[in-house]
Amino acid sequence: MVIDSGLPEVDSVEIRDEDTRAGDTLDGSDEGDVADGAEVAGDACSGVSCEVPPVRCNEDRSGVVVSSEAVCVADGGAFECRASEAMTACAFGTEFCIDERCMTHAEFCQPDPKRRWTYFTKLAGGNQSDPLPDGTIADRCCFDFDGDGEIDNRLGQIFWQNRALLGDVNEITVKQIASGLLSMLVEIRGLPEREEGDGFNAPLNAEHVEIMGAGGGIPTNGATGLGTTYVYNPPSWFPRTHLPRAFGTGKIVDGRLLAYDGQSVLRTGGTLPGLQVPIKHVRFDARVSIGPNGRGLAMGGLSGDRGGQYGGLVPTRGFYELVNAVVTEQCPCAQFGPNVLPVDLDTGECNPPIEGDCSAGEPYCQAFTGPLCSAFMGLFEPDIDSDGDGKLDSLSVGFWFEGTSIEVTGCTVPTH
Repeated sequence: MVIDSGLPEVDSVEIRDEDTRAGDTLDGSDEGDVADGAEVAGDACSGVSCEVPPVRCNEDRSGVVVSSEAVCVADGGAFECRASEAMTACAFGTEFCIDERCMTHAEFCQPDPKRRWTYFTKLAGGNQSDPLPDGTIADRCCFDFDGDGEIDNRLGQIFWQNRALLGDVNEITVKQIASGLLSMLVEIRGLPEREEGDGFNAPLNAEHVEIMGAGGGIPTNGATGLGTTYVYNPPSWFPRTHLPRAFGTGKIVDGRLLAYDGQSVLRTGGTLPGLQVPIKHVRFDARVSIGPNGRGLAMGGLSGDRGGQYGGLVPTRGFYELVNAVVTEQCPCAQFGPNVLPVDLDTGECNPPIEGDCSAGEPYCQAFTGPLCSAFMGLFEPDIDSDGDGKLDSLSVGFWFEGTSIEVTGCTVPTH
């Protein structure tokens, strides 16, 4: 199964960038676009030219991919364009590919007033309101990941059903954003420059944009970030990778940002500080415009007052790692055996503690270490098969969000 885009078309403009080649490899077997300027061969290729693909970053931004030629290959009455490619790897741990070149973290951190940054002033879990009399959920959010016509937000549903045990996730989020414990910064690259004038505030359009951001931004005044500057810190990058904590690709059509196939990490605060929730197949759907500082973007909802939509899939293994981190760091009332985790990373089954009693501890400690652990973990059954192998392996999640333009003055270089 292929994960459905879950995003609507806008005036018949396709969301995915069809200028990319299907079946990318590094062995010269890639398909390319039909355009002017390269060799042709075979009857079906008569009169057809193939364009040499442009320089690009590879999928995980660990290297720069350069194509040297593109040829048309005939197969009976059909043809395809194939490009020969070679990749130059970036220095692992110190460089990653951005703007089609290898760049050090220090270079990426250099202040640049032309960069367009947005700070999330609101992040609210979807599906947190009580159903209306007709059964509808007013804040249902956000995307249909499996193509069945229904919005998928398994984690949101679970948190709503277990508010008494887990707390109100949106109340917690409001407090964390206000205190600076939960910060999400997003940079949009690929927007055309605009001069001050009559068209400055016209709806934005861009055929290809990149979304890059961080979960470790620190507001310089410790407040909500309105009109403030920010500095990156090391947790802004995925450990042991070349990637900032949020990235994706998409386009802007008449002021509407549609982005897909990204990934991000949310860092928690409050009673569970510093824990990381990985989210894959990330999507954005939001109204965007030039923000108050004249450079970065303001982001919000297409209609109504709930905001833009941001969602993705949490791998079950990543969720089990999160649970284990919660128990290990926040539940000293329970001790487990050597090399034994509270929750098995492969099966999600609970392992009982060898010592301790959390019956009088925090509610989540009671849930994850007590006799009802297996029943509680059973609530977190995955709802999406993300890789098409016939097995459900991820939990869907969706958030409403809003953002405003801010300035980022730099970042500290990550140590991993």
